[in-house]
Amino acid sequence: VMSLHESPPFAPPSFAFPDASLWCREQPQWFPDSKAKRCFQCNSIFNVFTRRHHCRLCGGVFCDQCCREKVRVPLFERSQRACVICKQKVRDIVHSGQELLKTQRNNAELLFTPKDPSSPC
Repeated sequence: VMSLHESPPFAPPSFAFPDASLWCREQPQWFPDSKAKRCFQCNSIFNVFTRRHHCRLCGGVFCDQCCREKVRVPLFERSQRACVICKQKVRDIVHSGQELLKTQRNNAELLFTPKDPSSPC
């Protein structure tokens, strides 16, 4: 499980990976194409055959292989292109939310389940 603030391995120092909590509120600032010479994930050099793609969640620049995932977040109407890191972060957030709901449901059952089945309280 990766940290919610972990940046792509080959992102330049000038790339500021946005906090995942902002995904629901504002679009990321895209890293300029002119400054992205390589994929932020696999370090492939961009050229005529290896095109740049921006992740719609973090604004980073990736090759097609590293930015082919699609995700839905409340900010956008439709599924959006996402890098492998952001896709994993979305999965982690969804999973942690599901685990929290499961824990809350189990706690509620413990509170409202009588110890003696014949007892009304």
